[in-house]
Amino acid sequence: MPPILAQELTVNNGRHKIHARIDGAAAGPTVLLANGLGLDLRMWDAQLPQLVRHFRIVRFDNRGHGGSQSPTGALNMETVASDAMSVLDAIGAETVNVVGLSMGGMLALWLAAHHPQRVEKVIAANLGGASTAEMWNSRIKAVNEGGMAAVSAGMGERWFTAPFLAASPEQVQPILDQLACTSPQGYAAGCAAVRDVDVQALLPSIKSPTLVIAGRHDRVTDPALGAKIAAGIAGAQFLELDAGHLSNVEQSDAFSTAILDFLAPDPERHIN
Repeated sequence: MPPILAQELTVNNGRHKIHARIDGAAAGPTVLLANGLGLDLRMWDAQLPQLVRHFRIVRFDNRGHGGSQSPTGALNMETVASDAMSVLDAIGAETVNVVGLSMGGMLALWLAAHHPQRVEKVIAANLGGASTAEMWNSRIKAVNEGGMAAVSAGMGERWFTAPFLAASPEQVQPILDQLACTSPQGYAAGCAAVRDVDVQALLPSIKSPTLVIAGRHDRVTDPALGAKIAAGIAGAQFLELDAGHLSNVEQSDAFSTAILDFLAPDPERHIN
């Protein structure tokens, strides 16, 4: 049996300490899983059982999330990407497949557009870019004044469909706990990073094979925006899952299968 990794590490990017974790096949292709805003690397736990047999899985916490040091001010996507690249450099990953959801999906597209020599394939899920600067500024103000409680109320209903919320509290609650434990500074800084990304401007520069995933019932990012993003990337595929915003949690098996089908095609599997 090939060596299997399970390693926690801390990477210094300038003055900031970034918490990361590596799991899976030591000799397998590297896959970076990029988190959504307000969530830490555990948001991908449901994907690990299927992926670790095939890939070296790399996850990291954005600043002020999980085990990573909080930022001292607003972030931009360039800084978030720099943190990701610092982790990849620390483990000697010259090339990587990137899978990201929501804010992580924006990061995936950013890396593909700005570091094409490092990115092999991209999966960007549940992202859009239609939210206004005023909305993000309002959320930043709310969390700065009232902490995470000011933005966490009702988030379960925004992230998941009502049937999933009712049927799967054991899957929903750990996700909501991650949000509650995020530092207000980290969340506000992440809001600024998402606010300032022009997703559409990235698309013409992306040459890596790309799959865009949307949730049919996503109340945060309209699936039509996902389809528009896919249409703006040459050769990109589009997949819509029967899920809300956190489609990797709500449809974990289908999401994991989509990753395997796209990154490691098998004649017996296909994307419907």
